[in-house]
Amino acid sequence: MCKKAINGALAPAGAYNPRMRRWSYGLAVLAIAAYGGYWLSIARSLERGLAPRAATLRAQGYDVTWQSVAVGGFPFTFRLRFAGAALRTNRPAPLEARSAELIATATPFELETWHVTAPRGASLDATSLAAGIDAATLEGSVATTDEGTAIDIAAHDVVGRGLAHGLAADTFDAALTLPRQAPQSHRDPALSLTASLQQATLPAAAAFTHGKIGVLAVAGTFDGRLPPGPLAPALAAWRDDGGTVDLDRAHLQWDGTTIDLAGTLALDAAMQPEGALTATVVGADKAVDAAVDAGWLAARYAGVAKSVLHAIAATDAGGTDALHMPLTIEDQRLYIGPAAIAVMPRITWQ
Repeated sequence: MCKKAINGALAPAGAYNPRMRRWSYGLAVLAIAAYGGYWLSIARSLERGLAPRAATLRAQGYDVTWQSVAVGGFPFTFRLRFAGAALRTNRPAPLEARSAELIATATPFELETWHVTAPRGASLDATSLAAGIDAATLEGSVATTDEGTAIDIAAHDVVGRGLAHGLAADTFDAALTLPRQAPQSHRDPALSLTASLQQATLPAAAAFTHGKIGVLAVAGTFDGRLPPGPLAPALAAWRDDGGTVDLDRAHLQWDGTTIDLAGTLALDAAMQPEGALTATVVGADKAVDAAVDAGWLAARYAGVAKSVLHAIAATDAGGTDALHMPLTIEDQRLYIGPAAIAVMPRITWQ
């Protein structure tokens, strides 16, 4: 063995070794090059897959468009920046969502979850209602699992336009779950939704709640298959097949009063909502006062109404008066028990 090799072999640990250093540099360069090739390959695949994916969604009734898209984020993320992004759909109602700038990011080794932001804001229009809402900023995520797709959205500084003029909320949160498999019967879920408004002003409720509410939240499941095509015949087919909406909870809180609803809704032969619900009201005295302020109840009947409510209210474990009552929607009328208390507005499906 040559002297140089013997000296290298006998070199103490930690001693300077030019050959090992060159090998380390070489391996590092190869690793960086391999990772760069992987990142570039995935980036190109993502960009090439956008148009086919949009075509698939279009066939399902969702028209997704954008003015331009740029791919970036190397080395630690994949970032898709869409300019002039829009989504138009007639399901479950004619809607159009737009954003001047939409950014989607994911890590290289977790492409099943994408984080989405709209730093310049976003808007949603219900075209058939001439109503829309705008959000100053939006953030959320889209995750694909074995069970389906989960979409979470948080919109901030929300304001209304058109018929929604006067609507305002600090935050709007929504979580939407779409199962991987389309419903095969009326018992299978097509989507599950949980949504809430925090510290909101509702124009439609202004007369009753003085426009201010603390929380408005809903959670439920849309069961049954909604076929493609125009909304009215699609809903008719969904109804005829036994489709329902399971309302797990609708919660309204304002000024010391809370109202909770739960039950099942469907469409009747005239394509109008029908269903059976249960309601729980806490703080019914303030609800009576609000009805008087709104002109729904004469002031001279307020005392009698409060006495009746207290007489029939159940008391929970915490000592709070809670009024429990059955609600029915039938033939465009709202019933409490056997008594019809209101006529429901007629809905014309476009």
